[in-house]
Order: sequence, then C-alpha cells, then structure tokens
Amino acid sequence: MTDALGTDRVSGPRTGPGTVELWKAPDRLWRYRFLHSEGVVIRSNRSFVAQEEAVASAALAYPGVRIIELSEPPDAGQSPHPWRKLAIFSMITGGTGLIVVTVAKLLLFMRRLARRMKQLAESIGIAADYARRKR
Repeated sequence: MTDALGTDRVSGPRTGPGTVELWKAPDRLWRYRFLHSEGVVIRSNRSFVAQEEAVASAALAYPGVRIIELSEPPDAGQSPHPWRKLAIFSMITGGTGLIVVTVAKLLLFMRRLARRMKQLAESIGIAADYARRKR
C-alpha cells in the first residue's frame, strides 16, 4: 500500500519511527511486523484474510509509521533453526521406539494369553476325564 518512496497512497507521507512490513504468507493470509530503528521486532498477533484489513490494523497499531509491502515473507530464504533437525529426528526415533515397544508388548500378551488358553484347555480335559471315570 506504499510506493517506492514510502508514501502511503491514502494519507500521504508517513514519518513515524521504524517501519511496518506487510506480506502475504504461504497460507494466503496477510501478516505484518513492526521494525523499530533500535532493532525491536514486533509481529502482529493475528493473520488477516484481506490485505486492506492488515493495512488498517497496522495503521491503527502503529499510527504514522511507514507501511511497506514485501513480495515474500521476511523469513522465506532462511534455513530452519539448527535444532529443528535434531527435534524432528528425536520425534521420529521416539515414535518408532514407542511403536516397537507397543508391538513387542502386544506379542508378549498374545503369547501369554495362548499359554493360559492351553492351560485352561488342559484343565478342562482333565476335568472331563475325571468326570467320565467317576461314572
């Protein structure tokens, strides 16, 4: 909503400290963040369906601050956090471990159940033999 010189098409030049960056995220929602000249970065607390809503919210939150529309999100070209690969690896390994433990416990349960059924069948057979002999 600004031109190359930072002039807002609606209200003229904006001269507040810092700038507001506005962009359309990959999920097709609009977001903005405030960049103060001292290095402070404040992201918007919500996303917007329409660009006009995002501009109105940014203008209300940061009156007099220049709003710049970016062609892509500011973090689009950055590599993921260095711990991200470790976290993903840990989740996959932990999930696989849980699956293996669960399958092993299920197999042991089935084996124990089969033994108990065999013992029960033998007990029933012994009781049937005893009942036949008693007659």
